[in-house]
Amino acid sequence: MVGLNGTSPQRTSARRPMAGDSLQVATEVSLVGVTAAAIAGMHLLFADGSFFGALLLQALIAHLSMAVLRRMRLRLLPAALVTVVVAAFSITWIQYLDTTFALLPSPDTLSAINAHMNEAWRLFQDVRAPAPVVPGFIVTTSMAVWVIVFIADWGAFRTGVSFEALLPPATLFLFAAVLGEQGGTRTPGAALFVAAALVFLLLHRTWRQEGTATWAAVSLQRGRWSMLTAGMALAAIPVIASALVGPNLPGADDPPVVPWRKLTDEEQARVVISPLVDIRSRLVTQTDTQLFTVQTDDPAFKGAYWRMTALDDFDGTIWRSTYDTTAAGDDLPTSVDDNNTTTTQVTQTITIQALDVIWLPGAYQPISFQAGGNWDADFDRDSGTLIVDKKSKSSDGLTYTVVSEIPTPQREELRSASPNVPGEIIDRYTDLPKKFPAQVTNLAERLTADKETEYDKALAIMDYLRNSGTFEYNKETVRPGHDDEALVDFLFTSQEGYCEQFAGSFAALARSVGLPTRVAVGFTPGEQDPREPTLWKITGRQAHAWAEVYFEGYGWVIFDPTPGRAPTGAESWLGVQPAQELPAGIQTGDSAPSDATTPGATDPSSAGPAPGGGTPGAGNIDTGGIEVPSPQRDEGGSNLVPKAMGKAARPLGYGFLGYLVLVPLLMVGVRSFRRLRARAPAEKVDLAWREANEEAAESGIKLNDSLTVAERALRMRAALPDLAPQIDLVARWVEQVHYAEASPTSEDATLAAQAAAEVVAAANRRQVWYVRLLRYFDIRRLMPRPDHARRSAQSVVRTALRTN
Repeated sequence: MVGLNGTSPQRTSARRPMAGDSLQVATEVSLVGVTAAAIAGMHLLFADGSFFGALLLQALIAHLSMAVLRRMRLRLLPAALVTVVVAAFSITWIQYLDTTFALLPSPDTLSAINAHMNEAWRLFQDVRAPAPVVPGFIVTTSMAVWVIVFIADWGAFRTGVSFEALLPPATLFLFAAVLGEQGGTRTPGAALFVAAALVFLLLHRTWRQEGTATWAAVSLQRGRWSMLTAGMALAAIPVIASALVGPNLPGADDPPVVPWRKLTDEEQARVVISPLVDIRSRLVTQTDTQLFTVQTDDPAFKGAYWRMTALDDFDGTIWRSTYDTTAAGDDLPTSVDDNNTTTTQVTQTITIQALDVIWLPGAYQPISFQAGGNWDADFDRDSGTLIVDKKSKSSDGLTYTVVSEIPTPQREELRSASPNVPGEIIDRYTDLPKKFPAQVTNLAERLTADKETEYDKALAIMDYLRNSGTFEYNKETVRPGHDDEALVDFLFTSQEGYCEQFAGSFAALARSVGLPTRVAVGFTPGEQDPREPTLWKITGRQAHAWAEVYFEGYGWVIFDPTPGRAPTGAESWLGVQPAQELPAGIQTGDSAPSDATTPGATDPSSAGPAPGGGTPGAGNIDTGGIEVPSPQRDEGGSNLVPKAMGKAARPLGYGFLGYLVLVPLLMVGVRSFRRLRARAPAEKVDLAWREANEEAAESGIKLNDSLTVAERALRMRAALPDLAPQIDLVARWVEQVHYAEASPTSEDATLAAQAAAEVVAAANRRQVWYVRLLRYFDIRRLMPRPDHARRSAQSVVRTALRTN
């Protein structure tokens, strides 16, 4: 064959296949499968599968980003920096879009991520799998997924190692296997991961082999499929055998030889999820799943708060209980401890369907208990908590009967309560962290400055949170938790939250002025069956937290600062109507209509004046002339503009995120499809020349349509002198194909493609890195473009034919 200079095209030794080869794409997809299998193995860690979608999406974006960066020939350090930026935006847009300002991460974003990660760390220390799927675990694992994908991709496609590339995802898989639920189904997950790993090893080794082995370069398709077919068959044998035979081997279900989980404990401690975390997950997701039912003995009974437990300790981070769930075993009282108030005795038969906790709900205060079936309950007297016995993992499926004495104190009774509270109550239930924010204490002191009784102090704090119009009930975009920063943010900045924020803030404010207070967790009454008035059905929508204040001679009394929530009979001591849900369209400070309250509730206007002046629920609380902080609001009453913009930008943000993900993916797909279509060696040579011309033109080399192949090659050699041999090699083959009608072999086409890939990479490096990056998001590149390189080559042929 005679080329540009009268010589035949030079053949060089075979090298690794060019980036974008169909087998390389398959290898990249198989690595995505390994990461997905590792993520799927995390089902042993979590209580449900809601984690999988978010983490899989992060993995897909991460792998796609790595593929794009490699095809841009970006070096490792710049690629790492770009990866950090892309990961930050990906995590922000998928999980924290509402906190962004103009789609950019804001201080609210960083604050929310920090709070969630701190919460996840606390749960990691306290909770044994299966753990709840809280945002902190998702964001932490998302970060880990990005690191894992970057290292695995670097090992597989930049350094060319196979087994080492599997170590990062294997680490994630083993982490879940070691710390996961002891009784979890491990075999399917392990089989899936092993199968995905073997497929990757097989494809990766075949892809690497084609770039170095002579036999594969000479007989590409036969060599490829012989390796893949034999490898798949050999890989399937151990995977199927381990999945089917392993679990059935003798001793497979026996206890471990080394019980490492129990090495540090003589008796296995019962580790449980924080009640506030459980309530938060039920409330925010607003599940309609029926959790339990309550059958009462009195058709006239108007419902009660079904209390599970009380949290008596605030450590500056979260409200928690200090009693030992394993050691609980007190006897139930035969009557309420403080008998200075009127009580109503109610018998409840409770059936648990899907509560999945160790606490047994019931009206406060229980005085007798009878279990159904072969089990019993423990009781913690200080907190008034019923707990399933140590033989039971959770309360699901249990039925029991509990008799409760429900107190209904009167306003004047509590106002006359003695301030002489026992020392052990004061010490335990007024304790606050040493570094408790002074501005919170100052606010509580201002709210209670002119109040003479303990009752009026508690009521003033409750009314400020509930009825002043300063705070807004919002369960959608609220930062969870009650660490000092979150407490200050709720009281002085965001001033919006749900029951966790309202109850926790009330308890902290009350304690700061010496009121014995704790946080109770449970459920509001639920829905009364219209055909069976004694039956109450409780779903996740009724999950709730409230506060309890201790009064000498009357015991623990409910104070509910959450707007739109109040227990039955609350008008007698709180001056508000019973309610368990804030209806749509009703804002804080508005009076809820009677149909939004529990059965038997009356219109709020009929309750008379609220303590301290004003109408219950009307938002005109008497604050004693003091100025209380209020958030900045626009004319429409919404929150600060950045937060409003974040909410309004949600559809735009998802669309923008889809654009950023789909356009580069389509570009990679179009290029891969174009190469798959070029099956014949001549077509591959032609495609290689076109890609070299396109990249050279975009790098600033002027290649007019009228130029011949030789003239184009001359201009590219002038701009890229170091690659003159590669340019000449491709150009000569193009001339042979178009003018001499010579047919290159598969090896010739591979060498031409490799040479063109080097030209593409060199032309790519002539451009600024951010220009190269932005090209992957230029949707115009997906449109059909004039094939100038082919047109210039074929124009000579057409001219010659016309002349003859």
